[in-house]
Order: sequence, then C-alpha cells, then structure tokens
Amino acid sequence: AEIARQHIDGELMKGPFGGDVRYVARVTWEMEKAIIREVEAGKNTQTPLMASPSAVLSSSLTAGQREASSLILQSTDRFTAVQGYAGVGKTTQFNAVKTAIDTLPDAARPVLIGLGPTHRAVKEMRSIGIDGQTMKSFLVDWQQRTAAGEQVSYANTLFLIDEASMLGNQDTAEAMVAIAAGNGRAVMVGDVAQLESPESGSPL
Repeated sequence: AEIARQHIDGELMKGPFGGDVRYVARVTWEMEKAIIREVEAGKNTQTPLMASPSAVLSSSLTAGQREASSLILQSTDRFTAVQGYAGVGKTTQFNAVKTAIDTLPDAARPVLIGLGPTHRAVKEMRSIGIDGQTMKSFLVDWQQRTAAGEQVSYANTLFLIDEASMLGNQDTAEAMVAIAAGNGRAVMVGDVAQLESPESGSPL
C-alpha cells in the first residue's frame, strides 16, 4: 500500500528496468539526470590548460600516467573522469599535473583544489602541496555561501577529485552544479573496481 501511494504521488517511478518491473525513487532519477546534464553541458567549453604538456611531464611517469596527465591538461571539457586502477600511483599522477601547471605563467595558472570523500584522500593530496578538503566540507561551505547571497566564483580553478568512485549521486550532482555555476572545472579520479559509495548511486 505504501509503495502504491508513493507511486501515485510521484515519489516512486515505475518502469521495466532490465526486463523486470521495478521502482526507482524520483529524486535518484533527477540526480542522475543532473549529473549527465552537467557533463554534457560542459563539453568543449574550456580552454586547454596546456597545448602540449609532453615537454614538462616527467620521463619517470608510466605510459598510463602520462596519458592521464596529458588528458587532464589538454581537456576542453569542464568535467573529466580518469579511471585509475589500484597501485597505478594516482598521487604521483596528481603531482605530475601540479608540477606541469606550476610551469605556467601566473595569469594562466589555475588554482588547484583537492577534494576527496575521506580525510585520508585529502591528506595525501596535501602531502604533495595541493590544498584540499573533504567533499562534504566543500559542499557545506558552498551551500552556506550561496544561502548568504554570495555569487561563488571558481573561475580559473581546477578541482582534483580523488577516490571519486566512493562518491554517491547526491554529492556528485551537488558538486557538479556548484563547480559549473562558479565556472570552474574538475577532474574525477577513481577506480570503479574498488569500494563504492555507501550512499546511493555509482556516478563515476
């Protein structure tokens, strides 16, 4: 009876998912649409941070690290996702991106901000000189500033989001909306084969 009520009220959506009749919460559906909408809207809207980063990337990087670092530095999209398998040295890759960005002139150099679902992820980014905070802390800060009437700007800011596979739909959707509204850009690095978010959704 409760499921029927929520379906009638529109809280639950009924549909054939995978051949079976199932229900999905409308709020979950809307969050997933918001994530896809922000990713699509951000395509080809950014100027690459570097035209040819190969000259400033360390020769000690693996082929995968060089490829991922080049993707981050040359991307024209507001949001970029990088699959980083366990043991591939994501911290080394972040450091390579930071080192490359540090070679840019002051006017062209973006502010680097690290975000992560855990304090451990934030601590790792801080260990290589990237200022960071937890995703929850970032979202609370943005919500408070926005509620106070501030037009929060993330212009010329690159967010490096570590362990992104551990982020659920709600935090990812809110972060993307906040970063896009402030005209920032973000790179999500995670491993789809590792731990997922305890909250609903697997947006990475």
